[in-house]
Amino acid sequence: MPSTLMAMRRLNRPSIMIYGGTIKPEHFQGRTFDIVSAFQMKDIQEMRIEHTRKIFVGHELLKLMIEEENEVASVEHKKAEENVLRLFEEWQRTRRTTQKNLGASERNLI
Repeated sequence: MPSTLMAMRRLNRPSIMIYGGTIKPEHFQGRTFDIVSAFQMKDIQEMRIEHTRKIFVGHELLKLMIEEENEVASVEHKKAEENVLRLFEEWQRTRRTTQKNLGASERNLI
């Protein structure tokens, strides 16, 4: 269309340009594609890229949060394990002391 207008201007003669409208739409897999849908698809593709980027960033943040929670849980687990070991050692010391004391009183009875 622009080239026709430029040619008409250069010829400097009265002219008529017949414009048939936009490019004829094509049909593919039951859908109609024309020049407007091409631009819409570009916008949709950009939106998909942005959405995918947001999902990826969200996934990375979630992964970092899970790693952080695992580290915290690991530290808490170690603390709990240390407490259990400490309590077990105290119980063993108390048991040994009790056994020694029982042994002495039994000896006194004999």
